[in-house]
Amino acid sequence: MSILNTDASAFPDLSTFVRVDTAAGNAGDLVSEDFALCEGGCDQDVTATFNPGERQADIVFVFDDTGSMGDEISTLQSQITSFIDDVEAEGIDARYALVSFKDTVETDLDFTSDSDAIQTAVNGLFATGGDDFPEDNLDALGVATRNLSPDSGTALSTYRSGAQRIIIDITDASGHVDEEGTDAPFTDLTRSDIEGYLSGYTYYAVSTDLTFGDGEITKREVANLVDGTWIDIASADFDVILSDLVDEITAPTYRLDYTTPNTTTTGDPRTVELQVDDPTGTLHGEATYTP
Repeated sequence: MSILNTDASAFPDLSTFVRVDTAAGNAGDLVSEDFALCEGGCDQDVTATFNPGERQADIVFVFDDTGSMGDEISTLQSQITSFIDDVEAEGIDARYALVSFKDTVETDLDFTSDSDAIQTAVNGLFATGGDDFPEDNLDALGVATRNLSPDSGTALSTYRSGAQRIIIDITDASGHVDEEGTDAPFTDLTRSDIEGYLSGYTYYAVSTDLTFGDGEITKREVANLVDGTWIDIASADFDVILSDLVDEITAPTYRLDYTTPNTTTTGDPRTVELQVDDPTGTLHGEATYTP
């Protein structure tokens, strides 16, 4: 069982997206009675809806456009239309946005489902700069989650309530991180900050796993922090990686809806425990969200 994210935008109504990668789970044979959800030590009444593809997804590409990313940019420019077509062929009602970064962050495209607008924005990416190794990736994630303003371009508009929030973070460098005892340029963000920012998001990192000094964090570490997925950017040609991401995004999921009885909005993260009674056995997992 993989818990993809929890949408709290309609708080106190909550939606948690779950993938159950079993024969029964992928076939949609599980029903509400097969799921148990506990928040704050109390069982909640939960409604499970199987989404073989017919669901909303707001997808943000966070793209490193420094000089070493020329091949990946060319591949994205040639493959983005096919990527969108493949996602929509599975019945996903998707919108897309594009955020690029070097040592600064730019919003290249706000959310849209217009494939021509997406192609134009991706065509505008140009690999240049970035002579030092760490980049301002964490601030770019802050922009993608609407917690920070970009250095140029406008802030992203709001995510749709009930939509799966997906961030695809693509880079061949580590990111600056503010850690005690280090001189972190370009960012004041810590690991704890970015963990809070990505709460409620499905996070895919396509990156290297290299660092060259203090004050750096790899995207593999970020993925581990937030129960995301890390893909080694050197593991395959980038077009193959994009195809794999389509398979991940369009895999069957269950949407679990419930209303929390705790309506206080303290801002502190809350843990939700999940249990699935699958024919193969009982599966367990945890999710977090911030009201």
